[in-house]
Amino acid sequence: TFFFISRIVLMIFLIVMHFCPDARSDMEDALMLKITLPETRTIPQYGKFEARIETNLQCTNPFNPEEVDLQVRFLTPTGVTHTMPAFYDEEDGKPVWKVRYAPMEVGDYHYYAALGDARTDTQTFACVPSDRDGFIRLSPHDSRYFQFDSGKPYFAVGHNVCWADDYEPYFQQMAAHGENHTRIWMIHWNVALEWSGGDYPGLGRYHLGKASRLDHILELAEQYGVYIMLCLESFNTLRIRQPYPAYQGNPYAQENGGMLEKPEQFFTHPEARRLFKQHLRYLVARYAYSPHIFCWEFWNEVDIIEKYISEEAVAWHQEMARYLRQIDPMEHLITTSFAGTAGDAAMWRLPEMEFTQNHQYGSKDMAESIRRWTQRNISEFQKPHIFGEFGTDAGGPRSEKDPDGINLHNGIWAAALSGSAGTAMLWWWDNYIEPNKLYYHFQPLAQFVADVDWPHANFRDAEIGDIRYVTQPELETKDLSLPCTAGWGHHPVHQ
Repeated sequence: TFFFISRIVLMIFLIVMHFCPDARSDMEDALMLKITLPETRTIPQYGKFEARIETNLQCTNPFNPEEVDLQVRFLTPTGVTHTMPAFYDEEDGKPVWKVRYAPMEVGDYHYYAALGDARTDTQTFACVPSDRDGFIRLSPHDSRYFQFDSGKPYFAVGHNVCWADDYEPYFQQMAAHGENHTRIWMIHWNVALEWSGGDYPGLGRYHLGKASRLDHILELAEQYGVYIMLCLESFNTLRIRQPYPAYQGNPYAQENGGMLEKPEQFFTHPEARRLFKQHLRYLVARYAYSPHIFCWEFWNEVDIIEKYISEEAVAWHQEMARYLRQIDPMEHLITTSFAGTAGDAAMWRLPEMEFTQNHQYGSKDMAESIRRWTQRNISEFQKPHIFGEFGTDAGGPRSEKDPDGINLHNGIWAAALSGSAGTAMLWWWDNYIEPNKLYYHFQPLAQFVADVDWPHANFRDAEIGDIRYVTQPELETKDLSLPCTAGWGHHPVHQ
């Protein structure tokens, strides 16, 4: 009976293949999905897990998740499921799909890749204890400060290095002098993945050479113990007028094949918002594994785009921050920044903006300005605060009048002792700190803050009481006499 039934099934199969060529073609073109196992199945806690995914899927834009929504799902030892998007890359001109992840729990992990209804077999790896501190979080003990997953406090000591041809010399000097913090822009002259012109592939597609360079920068940051405020956009890209406009090269602009008639439409146009979410997805897929991304900073000085409309910008930030929190299992911190020192209170009140920033240049008493703005922000918004940029002026020349870095010294100490979660960050790195070798200013401060348990210290502002004598001294008072016995004349001493 079994033999008879088997023959009937086989005959039906052959008839279908003969008379239904579409079915035969579908079976021949069936989706193949396979994980290439990493070299090791033992990953240190907070270390980098990376695997490749083989597939025969054909697509027109591998960066578009509406076309290719390839994901890898990780089941943690405590039963939590993390979904990481896979990302497209190329090696030696050949396409390759990868997934990256950082296990945060010790124990056995189970994972598989999924694309639509197709999925791979479940694989496993073991996460073992390590001496890594993990990701940087808001402290649950004191709303002014940060701490690592390990509970160790993180006090940010550093300055801006927003772009550079080679980051290693900077990171070497910073590490040698106790700095652990910097800020990097994803701008088109540095590591922007998306732009127009040159060898950029166009809107919605990403420059894999720039992506690879950012891989290398993060590896250097891990090597030298530097944590990065990764700034995703800058006002330049939505600015037409001087100073520093770059809208003419923005791929979202209609002039470059995009959809924006005006720069400010970036925050409201549905297609622009969809494409930016696609961009965020790729960043998370490729870089979110790294604890050395201190935070995602949406914008540098968003208020000086061509036309800043607070309501629209605030709504955009909230939408993007919620999306980012949804797709980033590592839950990196999120912020933004403003050119106007006061910023936008409506933005800072968003719970999605997890710490505030100030930028300021040209103050006659920078230490007092940093103290005042730091304490104002902390008091008003009850969040950690970082002074993201400062300098003697916004143009740079006045720095030449301070070759010894007195303003730098005053700024970093003022922030540290005013309740800030880190030092104020000087802007002029390549034409001031580096050529004048002013890194030495950071070392004493780094040593001073190193052993302070900031979240648990319960610091408060020092209060100066009335100054009075404990015992009133006996004072003899006399009239002051100024005898005029000689005229001023033209004696040299009076010149």
